[in-house]
Amino acid sequence: MIKLYQYEVCPYCCKVKAVLDYKKIPYEKIEVNPMTHEELEGVAGAVEYDKVPVLVDGDKVVFESNDIIKYLDEKYPAKPIFAKSGADQKDQEKWMEYADEDLVQILPANIYRTIPEALHSFKYITKVGKFPVWKRYFLAMGGAVAMTIVANKGMKKKGITDPREALSTSLEKWTTGLGKKKFMGGDKPDVSDLVVAGILSAVKEMKVWKFIEEKKPVSEWYQRVQKA
Repeated sequence: MIKLYQYEVCPYCCKVKAVLDYKKIPYEKIEVNPMTHEELEGVAGAVEYDKVPVLVDGDKVVFESNDIIKYLDEKYPAKPIFAKSGADQKDQEKWMEYADEDLVQILPANIYRTIPEALHSFKYITKVGKFPVWKRYFLAMGGAVAMTIVANKGMKKKGITDPREALSTSLEKWTTGLGKKKFMGGDKPDVSDLVVAGILSAVKEMKVWKFIEEKKPVSEWYQRVQKA
């Protein structure tokens, strides 16, 4: 069985899980300790890579979420998700770049917008992550303060004054591109649908999710992807 070394709420890992689930490929999730990465010991090249996701399929080890997704579509061609024609391929590339360079980048400012929101997020992150019970409280408190500061610095660097407004603008780009289609892929999800839905699923248990759900075109599209 395929093994996916991951953090449960890592958006890049969630992209890969969305593809695996859509293609109905059986896999085992292995939660990696973000402090020690000990689970990656013995996986060729993984310790040096020092990040997740890492996918192991027999003797094959694949790094980087987009490389993993391409590998999965080539190795398991049932329910293909990548376009064959040039124009459609360029469109998919555009939306995959949007997912990585726009949507993912704006989420931290929304997850850690305020210390109470950051604390709520960290309580969930430490609960689903591989942390000893005794460490969860200290990590949540320290992490919430630290990441709020980091997020605020990141916002200033990018010229963002209102993270919710920036997220709304980002989501509007997606729904404008979607238009009246069921999916970006037309009648069925393609790779762009899966990566964007996967990224959004990473924050489903956090305060920002209610804001996302209130965007009706986004929430209706997201539910269609989940059903698919």
